[in-house]
Amino acid sequence: MNEGVKGSISNFFGWFEYKWQFLSSLPDLLVKANITDERARHVVKDLRLLRALVDLEVLGRVANPCVHSSKERFVKVLMGYSGQAEWALVSVPEMWYQIRQRGRQTRGRLEDGLRKVGARPEWQNPNQTLCNLVAPSHVADMGAEAAAASLDKPLDQTAQALRAAGVCIDAEVEALMREFTHAAILYRDYRCGLAHEGRRRSHGWDIEGSPRQCPYYFSVTDVDTSGMQESDACLVIPDVFTLAALGKCIEGVRRLCEAHGFDPYERAAFE
Repeated sequence: MNEGVKGSISNFFGWFEYKWQFLSSLPDLLVKANITDERARHVVKDLRLLRALVDLEVLGRVANPCVHSSKERFVKVLMGYSGQAEWALVSVPEMWYQIRQRGRQTRGRLEDGLRKVGARPEWQNPNQTLCNLVAPSHVADMGAEAAAASLDKPLDQTAQALRAAGVCIDAEVEALMREFTHAAILYRDYRCGLAHEGRRRSHGWDIEGSPRQCPYYFSVTDVDTSGMQESDACLVIPDVFTLAALGKCIEGVRRLCEAHGFDPYERAAFE
């Protein structure tokens, strides 16, 4: 590896590590600065997460410069370099919530997929086995919580469970399941929500001060499209978990560049 590439790697990842350390320390800095205004704290919280998501997106470009889909690069870097198996898990409760909403918060191919799959008989009138997957009984009571890893499974295991519940698993359903991995949800509901709408689209919220460090479900009461109240298991991806993923991805992508002599600036600018 020539000295120019070594210098690029050192500068690039040194700056990313500095930003990550600063973002990780922000909650303590707010306390020290005695910032108690609730609106200001929410603004800082959103800006902190958005900055972390932007950095993940850049790292995704460095790791996979030939992949032209921003979402695909984002998902790949989380699944491949964070060391956190949760990103590959499929959230059937979140998929069910969006099917019931009939794409009210989505557009394009995802909206079409939700409508087509949701129109099928097994989703129109789910049997008890499917109901247990889309609305877990131990997250049925208001305020109940459960670790997402205790409910969600990887794509192949999710397909197996849905098939056992009488669901036809074809290309359309598989494509829809991929849209509801934790990584894809983070991209769509958090990254795109904050970047394009100035808000998190998730109908679950990360409670400040929560001791939970990994994705989890909690139960809330929502109103469906017919006006009926239903209890939903809402997936929450805590900011601290995303920040931890960013730190691991910085380390992992740096090792990739060092092992192959890649210049991260060139790869980040590749189109």
